[in-house]
Amino acid sequence: MVVDLLWKPFDARFSHLLEDLSFHRQVLRDEVLLLQIYGVEGLRKEAADERVEAQHERFQASKSRMAVEETHKTIEEVKSLIQEQKQGMLIWSSICYQGELMKFLQET
Repeated sequence: MVVDLLWKPFDARFSHLLEDLSFHRQVLRDEVLLLQIYGVEGLRKEAADERVEAQHERFQASKSRMAVEETHKTIEEVKSLIQEQKQGMLIWSSICYQGELMKFLQET
């Protein structure tokens, strides 16, 4: 029996251990592969979320630009109305001044 143990090849003596090591090595590889797949899926989800957020931000920016343009247009309209009122007031004060001047001249 001692001779049998000494002369038995390594593979034959420890084949069950080698098979177990091979099996567990494959299990570890599969687990690493799954972790990588889940990691990639997580990255894909993050990228999709970022795309949705970017689209939302572009929409908000567009709304803001439109609001700014509308405000600018309203400001220009108000400026135009104020200018028209100033001109009307100048004409009116000119007419009033002429009337006052006429009265003054008639009195003298």
